Amino acid sequence: MDDIKKIYLYHQRNAFSKAETLVRYKTRLEHFRIQRESNSLENGNMIWRNILSLLDKIDASHMARSAPQRDFHRTALSACIPIVYGKSYKYNQDVIQNIVGNVSLKKMILNIAARRAGKTTAAAMLAAILILSIPNLTISVVSPNKRSAGGNNGFISKIDEILRTVFKFTNFEKNEERIQITMNSNDTRKLLSFPGGVPEK
Repeated sequence: MDDIKKIYLYHQRNAFSKAETLVRYKTRLEHFRIQRESNSLENGNMIWRNILSLLDKIDASHMARSAPQRDFHRTALSACIPIVYGKSYKYNQDVIQNIVGNVSLKKMILNIAARRAGKTTAAAMLAAILILSIPNLTISVVSPNKRSAGGNNGFISKIDEILRTVFKFTNFEKNEERIQITMNSNDTRKLLSFPGGVPEK
């Protein structure tokens, strides 16, 4: 009978030890997840502050934004917040909402503006800011035709102008369809501009 009790107590202690180990493992895993999200959240905060700082730099330059361009940026940035905050966005939306202020957290937006409203310039400003702020970002832009995509006054040229004259940033490669920034071996950022129209015969 004593042997049976010893075996029972051994298995009971062994089961308790395994359960305790599992609890410790889950606790450490949760702690690691929280720490990782905290780091991701802080990194997102830094990127967000940098974006706002670059917007201020534009307004202090010769390319100061018009009221419609400001409205466009305010709306467009709401769709960029999940990209800015990465994995931390899923678990910290309330915290992020307090940080970014009166910005609606949306995944997609549609902006309609009249001709000569500065749409291309406003989009180029935002693209330049995002590509300077977010690691390993790739932005694809589709324009109505080839001239709008990469011509002398096209999207790529606008971004080139903003990077050079407003942000004094020249460390990038450029052709008619692409601007590429290589920050380091683990961080390459690309902006691609394509014509969306049907080519004329």
